[in-house]
Amino acid sequence: MPGEAVSPSVARAAATRDEAARKAAKADRRRRRRRVLLIFLVALLAVAAVWIVPRLIALALAVVTALGGGSVVVPADDPTTPVAAASAAGADLAAAPAPRQELPRGGTTIAPEHRVVVLRATPGVSAEETADRVEATATAFGTSDRDALPAVELPVADGGRGGAAWQQLALTRAHRQLLVLAVPTGPTRVVEAVAPWERLLREPDVGLALDTAMPLPPEELGAVTGWLADVVRSADLPQKLLVVTGPISAVPAELAVVAIGEAGPPALRGTVLPLGGPGAREVLATPPAPDVVLYR
Repeated sequence: MPGEAVSPSVARAAATRDEAARKAAKADRRRRRRRVLLIFLVALLAVAAVWIVPRLIALALAVVTALGGGSVVVPADDPTTPVAAASAAGADLAAAPAPRQELPRGGTTIAPEHRVVVLRATPGVSAEETADRVEATATAFGTSDRDALPAVELPVADGGRGGAAWQQLALTRAHRQLLVLAVPTGPTRVVEAVAPWERLLREPDVGLALDTAMPLPPEELGAVTGWLADVVRSADLPQKLLVVTGPISAVPAELAVVAIGEAGPPALRGTVLPLGGPGAREVLATPPAPDVVLYR
């Protein structure tokens, strides 16, 4: 009743009840806010799942296709949408043939555009120094009708130990030069001797020299030229230099063959000189000028 005194215990109980009520109301407000936020997130995810995510995926696939990632077809309800247009453009790009690889200094054929100057790597001379030497030597062989194409001839033996050859390739490639693998062969089973080097020979700037003193039998030459021509065709490579010993009767168009000790078609004109031998002025002064000069 008004005017009646309230005992301390009753006042404390009332205060406790009021505090509990305030806490309950505050907790209830927090629960309502969380419920509203949860409903909003669920709605947002539903919109994303129905509208945004499929379009992002379609756009990503179209971009990958346009960059040549494959002939991916992106379905679209409206063919005039940007996604459909990008998909169609990507399909056309994927269907187009890739550009053919080129030689280090341009072009896809060795002769008559280039005169190849080959310097054999020697023990005790670093790969960098060899690359510099062949560059200096080859430059003088350039003429008004032919560009000089420097090449480093690297003697190799074991196909399973190609690390040094790959390192040399990285260096010659940095100098825009050819690498010619000099693979030792016997008179027979030449393809078996060369086959371990196929991975390197699938590079556009790697040639091959059959390192043998004796002329190879015609059937062996035919087998190895056919095998190497298949490598060039399957990898869509530029014409590949091949150095052989002795006469050759047929040369596939994929190869530029130099027959040591022989002159005239179908092989290119080649000359073998000692290291440190005659320079460009002397070599070119005696016609016909060679297509390939090998310093060994």
